[in-house]
Amino acid sequence: MKQTIRLTESELRQMITESVRKVLEKKMVLNESFVNCKNKAEMYRYAKVVWNLLQRSYAYCGGIKNVDSVDELIKDTNLWKMYRKDGQIKAVICYTDRKGGRKLCLMGQDGSEDGRRMIKKMLEDDFNMPERESWTGFSGRAAVTALRHGGIPIPSKIALQYVGNKCRAYDDYWYIRPLKNANGEIENHLKVMIGNPPGVERQDVPQELIDRLIKQALEFGE
Repeated sequence: MKQTIRLTESELRQMITESVRKVLEKKMVLNESFVNCKNKAEMYRYAKVVWNLLQRSYAYCGGIKNVDSVDELIKDTNLWKMYRKDGQIKAVICYTDRKGGRKLCLMGQDGSEDGRRMIKKMLEDDFNMPERESWTGFSGRAAVTALRHGGIPIPSKIALQYVGNKCRAYDDYWYIRPLKNANGEIENHLKVMIGNPPGVERQDVPQELIDRLIKQALEFGE
């Protein structure tokens, strides 16, 4: 004999709500993905949207430094990692091969909640996976974000082995890097290397140092 299960209006409403939630979550997963561009043909496919996104992201500090056009960006980078949702690119990190590792050159997001959330996740993934050997010099707001999301700072005496002979140490962690501004003039910027450069053993860093570097990053600016 079959047993009839009777549900109250409240229970039925809860079941429908839960079913709708699961469908929406599944749809969200299907509509978001990571896209990797590993060659110039793939990069040109996304060139306009990536360039516009990067310009927007660096507008607060006077624009992109040391890269004058999307063609130059494509020439100088080897990998673009992008987060796409509902057909729109929300976040991107551009890398170049350097010293046997992967140097982060530029990153940006579209200002949306998804864009901000995923650029942080992409950074955290790089920082938490030493085998990726991903690193770069950060300053200002980007340095604060990196340090707050698991980035390991590298002493300047080690950083100078990776960043070129035009840079010089400022203190035990910060170094000075000359960069060309939008007017073609050279400006000195204070940066701290963060990440997992090849050949450098990952070490625990005291919170006091992280707090000090965050404070300095806010003081030094971009």
